[in-house]
Amino acid sequence: MEYENNLILVEVYSDKVALVTLNNPPLNTNTIPSVTELREVFRRMNLDEDVNAVVLTGSGEKAFNVGTDMTHFHEWKNNYVGCKFRLESDVMNDIERCAKPVIAAVEGYCMGGGLEMALACDFRYFSEKTVISTPEVDLGVFCSSGGVVRLPKIVGLSKAMEIMLFCERYDARQSLEMGLCNKVFPAGTVKEEALKAAAKLAAKAPKAVRTTKKACREFVNRESIDCYHRSLDMVEDVYNDDNATEGITAFFEKRPPVMKV
Repeated sequence: MEYENNLILVEVYSDKVALVTLNNPPLNTNTIPSVTELREVFRRMNLDEDVNAVVLTGSGEKAFNVGTDMTHFHEWKNNYVGCKFRLESDVMNDIERCAKPVIAAVEGYCMGGGLEMALACDFRYFSEKTVISTPEVDLGVFCSSGGVVRLPKIVGLSKAMEIMLFCERYDARQSLEMGLCNKVFPAGTVKEEALKAAAKLAAKAPKAVRTTKKACREFVNRESIDCYHRSLDMVEDVYNDDNATEGITAFFEKRPPVMKV
């Protein structure tokens, strides 16, 4: 499948790994054109059978992505969702829902919408020079492209609120300790390390990989009440099984159960 290379660069290698590069240096900010192009890339890549795994990175070493280009912020007044944030949320969802595993290779600054983009990926590999933050509240706004949904699921509710409300910066090691990133690598090597990991994923059975990702994503994002109802559906099936009867009977008879396997 052919990809136009402009604000988003795409390279597909023979090992079925795709490298997607945010190409808006030096900070790779999110603009309407760049986010639109990124959405198209991921929607096409989702269907591309020449791609089994994806690495998402930023151009240069200064920043992965620092979020929204604020140049047109005041022009969007009274229609911020229609002008910008519905589109940006859509592309975050497309990254998360991509059938293939996606690794964020993060070098340098990863802030605001850039961090929200990394959170939408399945894995986050950081350079030892990576710095993350969510400065939105200090600007009088909030994480509006999925951060308030994804960050608590990754680092826990209290830590996520600490990150988003105090707006402090965290280095790569702190990010690793809180579980926000998977691995930390020496500066300048994170992209190559991510490509190596992606190649390992791309070499595995595609259906098994994609089904595992789909199942994990589906259940982690399901409302708790739905999960409870589903678990109750499972209760009747399991508790009415002969082995459950044997297990409870053996408990009262103070003997080891004899299970049918």
